[in-house]
Amino acid sequence: MFCPKCGQELPDSSKFCPWCGAASTSVANGSQPKAADPAPVQTPAPAAPSAPAPDYAAAPGAPKRSKKPLILGGIAVVAVAVIAAVVVFATGLLGGGGSATFPNGYFSLDGVIPFGFRVSGEEGEQTIEFLSPYTSSEDGVLGSGTLVSDGSNSHGTIWRIEDFEYAPEYSSSSGVESIRLQFPESIAEGDPTGTWYLEISESNGNVTYVVAQFLEDGTVQAVQSSVHAEAAERATSILDDALSAEDVYNGVYQQYPYTYETNLGFNDTLYVQNDPNGDPLIYMYRVEDQSGALYGIVNIQLEE
Repeated sequence: MFCPKCGQELPDSSKFCPWCGAASTSVANGSQPKAADPAPVQTPAPAAPSAPAPDYAAAPGAPKRSKKPLILGGIAVVAVAVIAAVVVFATGLLGGGGSATFPNGYFSLDGVIPFGFRVSGEEGEQTIEFLSPYTSSEDGVLGSGTLVSDGSNSHGTIWRIEDFEYAPEYSSSSGVESIRLQFPESIAEGDPTGTWYLEISESNGNVTYVVAQFLEDGTVQAVQSSVHAEAAERATSILDDALSAEDVYNGVYQQYPYTYETNLGFNDTLYVQNDPNGDPLIYMYRVEDQSGALYGIVNIQLEE
């Protein structure tokens, strides 16, 4: 299957194009991917696959995607959609100020936030790389920047991406003015429980935000939207005020014009299931609906 917009070859099960953000032909036609026969879960290796492939490819069943394409609209071409997928850092545990650190490793939330990222480096000089979907390889890097603290909220340190640079093949992309994010402090222990935030401000005044919340009762809720400039102040206050996904879903943010919106876990309850693999540095979780259908895989791979 090929992207109807940019022509890149896509996996048959793709609901959107990871290169340009366009909905795939199957989405445009309203078709749904056929569930795969159950197969045993395989332990992912820290090294990336040689070719882009979903982390959940070997998991039982085919992932059930949202009925709305996971495209963060209004942001320039690929790089922005990628950043949007990535989602978000929080760290009361990890401290504040210029010397704040973040766990080094690879993180992805396919199905909830379908992009990956890798954090590496020494204290105060940590780099974050944004990766194309389904890969942690060097070939999948779309851009990178330095993590710097940018204030705090009730969850801890808010992070900003400083000196962000696109990979050479995406160097013509533009439109991103700032990126702020936050991950739950529990990721240092391989636990996704907590609230993940991403905020992308564009030069035209539009703001894309992501709030993904893994609740203590084992359920997942997520709200993602790209709002017009007139809602920018409301959108940026989501991270500053540490609002929950439910606060955003039920709040006035829905009353503002938006380019794109996706909500998960509100109409259909989603559950997180631990998927042990025997590796003390690799943590995997299945995200399922009430029938056991697979929405995606959360993958946390920490460095020693």
